[in-house]
Amino acid sequence: MNITVYFQQIFKNRPFCLFLLSSFFLFLISQFYFLAQVSMILDITKSTILLGTVLMVMAVPRLIILPLGGILTDKFSEKKVLIFGYTSLICLLGVLSLLVTFNLLSVTVILVFAALFGISSALILPATYSIVPKLVDETVLQSANALVQFQNQLSFFIGPAIAGLLLETVELGIFFLLMLLLIILSLILILYIKPQTDENNKMEDKSARSKGFGDVIKDPTVVMLILFTAMLNISVIGPQQVGLPVLAESHLKMDTKGLGYLLSTFGLGSLMGVVIGGILSNRKNNLVTLFLLAIQFGVIWAGFTFITDIRITFVLLCLTGILIGVINVLFITALQTSSPKYLLGRVMSLQFMGSTGLQPLSYFFTGLLISLTSLQITFLIAGLIIFVFSIVLLASINYLKINKNSEKVFDGIRERG
Repeated sequence: MNITVYFQQIFKNRPFCLFLLSSFFLFLISQFYFLAQVSMILDITKSTILLGTVLMVMAVPRLIILPLGGILTDKFSEKKVLIFGYTSLICLLGVLSLLVTFNLLSVTVILVFAALFGISSALILPATYSIVPKLVDETVLQSANALVQFQNQLSFFIGPAIAGLLLETVELGIFFLLMLLLIILSLILILYIKPQTDENNKMEDKSARSKGFGDVIKDPTVVMLILFTAMLNISVIGPQQVGLPVLAESHLKMDTKGLGYLLSTFGLGSLMGVVIGGILSNRKNNLVTLFLLAIQFGVIWAGFTFITDIRITFVLLCLTGILIGVINVLFITALQTSSPKYLLGRVMSLQFMGSTGLQPLSYFFTGLLISLTSLQITFLIAGLIIFVFSIVLLASINYLKINKNSEKVFDGIRERG
């Protein structure tokens, strides 16, 4: 099946198209809310320290509630959790728009709503990514994930620009009202989605409702993939967000505009990588491809800061963006296909904990390493971690296959006995 047939099959899938549009609105709302928070805090206090506090207040409850979001997703179904999560956002944005309209905003109000917004997003995130395999056939799952990833990345590009334009032209209360209308539209779209039901998993679904995360950690492939994303995020997000500004200012002698070009180059590469990931055919050895790409990424990530030529730096940064985009698509597809459907909510919640939860640590250790050593050594260490870890995981694939086959043999012997 060629790529044209893949995407034709996807876009003929009405439930997935409704979900795709609904999730795109959600991604945009996340960007809008972030910009609105920045505007409210700076207007009231002019304090950048307090802005950091608000972001932390949003992140901590999200991290704590994520496991609960996964459990609820597996227990009640993705659609029900999404409906509940979207409804909670409607209530939050509705109340907040009233508070803004009647000039009742305060720092305390902003902090409370930041925490509540973080909790709502923690409920929505696992359901958003675990519902995809239940909307499309496994043969087009990789392409479907690429579309979700593409619009997520796209929201980072166009979301802040649209939000900034709206904040300049309309009052804050109207801005929240527009967000409210957008999330209501998202909820209406979700109501018309009908996920596929897997008859083979009905008994597993019932038994899974009373369990926690025990079955998740019993699967070595799932554990390996969750460790992989944790390692990748701690080695990439800190150097990207903390290291690239240092690279632009200290080594390439670029101003803020130049830094914007650097970050945009990486982002553009990520978008291209997501598209490539969607075009790649679905293969049984996707794990091998995933870890081979990660090894290549680690090599470039470790060495590109030693390059002093600006043009080569931009090319390598775009290439790393492409690689990380493809890796993200292959990773999420591998995780979905390796996990039993009745555990997908919990698996996705652990995946988000492993990625977003480690970001503050990545920021801290990146800053610490740069101050104690140098920018080049910091990127070298980060790249070597990715390189070595990916080689170890690549080497362990055959062991996992042998181990699983042995378990099947022993299970057959027990049944005959």
